[in-house]
Amino acid sequence: VESSGMPEVDDEFATEFGIEGGMEQMRKDVRKNLEREMRGARTNQLKKSVTDALAERYADFSIPDSAVRQELQQMQAQVRQQYGDQVNLPEDQLRPGAERRVRLGFLLAEIARQHDLDIDAERVEARIAEIAETYDNPSEVIELYRQNDQLIGQIENSVLEEQVVDWVLENASVTDKEMTFKQLMESV
Repeated sequence: VESSGMPEVDDEFATEFGIEGGMEQMRKDVRKNLEREMRGARTNQLKKSVTDALAERYADFSIPDSAVRQELQQMQAQVRQQYGDQVNLPEDQLRPGAERRVRLGFLLAEIARQHDLDIDAERVEARIAEIAETYDNPSEVIELYRQNDQLIGQIENSVLEEQVVDWVLENASVTDKEMTFKQLMESV
């Protein structure tokens, strides 16, 4: 009869996971990963709060139906890519989300235009580096991003959205809300 037991959490344990530097390095890596997750969750929470407020404030802002139809097509393509070609959600189910995305896209772009917010190249590079550091060969991932205009475009759009959110937060009446790590991770 075999029995199992909990392993000792020591340098040998860390080495079995391929971590050079033992438990000290493993603790540093875990801390770094948790901090990265927390930054991402905080950014997402702030973005969600700002975009929810903008969507509510400008709910009556008219948008072109052609832009909504294009967004619906993109959403359908994402659903099919994620769940398979046989999944086809009804348009009326996706329309509110598509309208919201289009409306927010126009609003964020207009805020960026009115306030001369240009894509911060340093933030783009930092974002790519942050993504890359989660892989075994970060330099390969960085090179992949640099050679792919679509991937760079996604990062640039995300960075510009964050810059607009930062601008809104700097210029709006903001109330800070204390949250634990668990609350933050659950809220996103």
